[in-house]
Amino acid sequence: TMGPGSENTSTPRMRKTSDRPCYKLSADLLQTYKNINELFYEQKRKRYGAQESKKPLCNQGFDDEQGNYIVHVGEEIAGRYIVQESLGKGSFGVVVKAHDHKRDECVAIKVIKNKVQFFQQAKVEIEILTKLNTQSSEEHNIVKLKKVFSWKEHLCLVF
Repeated sequence: TMGPGSENTSTPRMRKTSDRPCYKLSADLLQTYKNINELFYEQKRKRYGAQESKKPLCNQGFDDEQGNYIVHVGEEIAGRYIVQESLGKGSFGVVVKAHDHKRDECVAIKVIKNKVQFFQQAKVEIEILTKLNTQSSEEHNIVKLKKVFSWKEHLCLVF
């Protein structure tokens, strides 16, 4: 024991900052998580990348497995519409916001799935909308069907 008047010639031994438990549980922990995360996503890319290359092309690569047209922002559709963004995907297909450079206006294009049953149902929708559009005035707030066309095996409705 050391009492008053006795001198301690040794200095207390201090750990290096990088060896301290708090440091290892904080700074080193973050690096450990980063390493684990990188390994996880690398393995995931290898696993799913191999599967994606085995997927068959649908409609020459224009469609996904469900028959939806694969939309690309900036793409020109039918030589007239420039896709600005995807607005959504539903049971009948996809809807995109586009700019009609022929009329200089913003439109929505509903691109129907490339499947017979959806094509048939879309024809019924076109009939109904055509009747409603000819029989209604602006005050009834019924969406206006502006144009119908076919694009890469898909029926397209422009609103």
